[in-house]
Amino acid sequence: MADQFRDLIAVQNNPTIPVRNDFNWKANHMPVYKYKTFEEAESALWNFRPDEAYFGRVAELWNFANKLCPITYPKGIFKYRSIEEANKQRNE
Repeated sequence: MADQFRDLIAVQNNPTIPVRNDFNWKANHMPVYKYKTFEEAESALWNFRPDEAYFGRVAELWNFANKLCPITYPKGIFKYRSIEEANKQRNE
């Protein structure tokens, strides 16, 4: 895991490796990108220079996820005598 983070930082600090920010989420197709090296392909997974459009896409993704599977929390404050009792209520 540490190697992956070290490699990620190396890719982030290397301006010669191209970063793809031109994906159009509104289009009805999925583009196919070809890469010459694994490092180029790996760097395409990360966006190191986010702009306003990027944050808008992230917000749309979270709204879509919330519509698919909304998170509901029980109302009120609950008191438990043990961790096991709290875990039992959480799993129900």
